[in-house]
Amino acid sequence: MHNYWHSFNQFLLPVENGFAAVDFFDECYSFYQAREGEEISRINSFEFKGPKDGLWATARYSQMAGLAKTSSGFLFAGTYEKNDVATSIHNDARNIFILKFNEGMTEITQPVWITHYTDIKTDNAAHPKIVQLDPGRYLLMWEKMLEWKSTYYESEVWYTTTCYTIIDEDGNILKPIAELPGVRLSFSDVLRYNEKTGRVHWSVNGEGHSIISYALDPDAAVSTRGRKGDVNGDNAINIFDIMAIRDHIFGITPLTGDAFWRADCNDGGVGDGVLNIFDIMAVRDIIFGLLQLTV
Repeated sequence: MHNYWHSFNQFLLPVENGFAAVDFFDECYSFYQAREGEEISRINSFEFKGPKDGLWATARYSQMAGLAKTSSGFLFAGTYEKNDVATSIHNDARNIFILKFNEGMTEITQPVWITHYTDIKTDNAAHPKIVQLDPGRYLLMWEKMLEWKSTYYESEVWYTTTCYTIIDEDGNILKPIAELPGVRLSFSDVLRYNEKTGRVHWSVNGEGHSIISYALDPDAAVSTRGRKGDVNGDNAINIFDIMAIRDHIFGITPLTGDAFWRADCNDGGVGDGVLNIFDIMAVRDIIFGLLQLTV
């Protein structure tokens, strides 16, 4: 959308008779609107002020979540460092913020910070996402990362967990921040809310050539029993979990309690209260990225 510098990411939000958009490039975020029969036009822009200005690398390692519609305009969400000192690429813990716009995107608020991380070594928000659930409620998701280092080329090296919360139009937290360990977010995919099921959907690349699709009930309590399919509770789903279900079926090592619940993952992860070949097939499909996980 922008014709100079580097454009790192774009986000389109369909609205009545057109769309709103944001373009993230070197020094700031640019916001656009287009209506049916009209050319797209740049309405506004936002950049963090202070000594960071001129140190483009800091802005480049910011990330945007995208746009969501409100009753009077739009919400924008992204990640950035909260301090005003910039001497290198990574200076401070990165946090989630939102900006509020009016309907025409001509008025913009100062950032409202959703997180308040302070430890640069362990607490950095990344890969942020936003989607409207229903009027006045918005789901925010992000991954928590370790301090960025030039020697880290794979995100698995510095990924620690995934977090989410529900906010209102003013950034007030309606649901406390919760964690979904091991549930990954994609840099490019967006969240999609299904009004009929109340689930939020997204996909990420899995092992090899597979794709993993997630479905999250944002209003459900986070389970303390672990992750469906991770029968032995080692935070990995693999052949050993299949073997655990097999041993239960043959009466070798019965599964009980939370382990039984994690193994009972047929019917899209819902389970039926019985462990059998269908649960083995479900875990197999999870491993190969064929089963849509319900978390």
